[in-house]
Amino acid sequence: MKELRKRLDGINEEKSQFNLSGDVHDKIIVPWRETHSFVTPLDIIGRNEEKEMILELLRRSNDGGVGMIGVISILGMGGIGKTVLTQLVYNDDWVNRYVDLKVWLSMPLGFETENIIRRILKSLGHKNKDDGLEMLQHILRSIMWNKRCLFVMDNVWEVRREDWVEFRNLLRGASEGSKVIVTSRNMSVASIMGSVRPLNLTGLSWNDSFTLFVKCAFDQEQEKNHPDLMEIANAIVKKCWGNPLAVKSLGSLLYSKYNKTDWAYVRDSEMWQLQTDILPSLRISYDLMPSYLKQCFAYCSIFLQNCVISSNDLISLWISNGLI
Repeated sequence: MKELRKRLDGINEEKSQFNLSGDVHDKIIVPWRETHSFVTPLDIIGRNEEKEMILELLRRSNDGGVGMIGVISILGMGGIGKTVLTQLVYNDDWVNRYVDLKVWLSMPLGFETENIIRRILKSLGHKNKDDGLEMLQHILRSIMWNKRCLFVMDNVWEVRREDWVEFRNLLRGASEGSKVIVTSRNMSVASIMGSVRPLNLTGLSWNDSFTLFVKCAFDQEQEKNHPDLMEIANAIVKKCWGNPLAVKSLGSLLYSKYNKTDWAYVRDSEMWQLQTDILPSLRISYDLMPSYLKQCFAYCSIFLQNCVISSNDLISLWISNGLI
């Protein structure tokens, strides 16, 4: 304890020397990307197999246990297409016939039961500005009683088990076969919410990625007039590793540009030097890491691009710097 006090005193002295403030807010302000349920299926490339897997899970009536609503989780990194896949399912003709009531929720960072209920009721056309939680839950339960419901919680960042149990219990009374579809980047979310067989979404195939890139970079059939750009397009798509957001961002960046120099620049440039939506999407995951994980993550930057990272070397660096 004496040694620890000495270290803390030293830190306090350094804080004064560098004019550091002690007013630190633990909560990270993360930009909220609100999503919606509308999608044009003809604009979506790939994901037919994954869509059928989700529909098959929706057809099962008892995944949630006796009296409990079933939970289906779609997991994957930022930009991999979780929201688009959910939109396809949400707007499927079979779902529209099967479900009596459906609600799309674009989730903020915090999971608050009262706020969620308010947003559900608002989406269903109910005004509940001054109602308390008691009245809100009564209205919600009366609306969904004996109805087959589908709730989408898109982009759930974090949830405490007790908060989820409280909200899930309020959904009792929905008809058998009701489901909650959750999209998240975190496996812990699926575990806490009691998901049945989470779907870990992977990247698009090369063919689907290339088709999507061409669709974003050219007007219909115009790519046939520019065969010299197709070889460069092939190299760009390979760098995207099947991530639809990366493919769409880079394809859209090159739309209406037919100079090989522009295409070569995108091919040879680092993605973080380009004005795209890729990094902001992935940056959120980094911002939400605990501080000790950020330090471990930062050590990956010492490896050069296209370098094979030895896990033993990386762990040794962590150990030598006191991170483990």
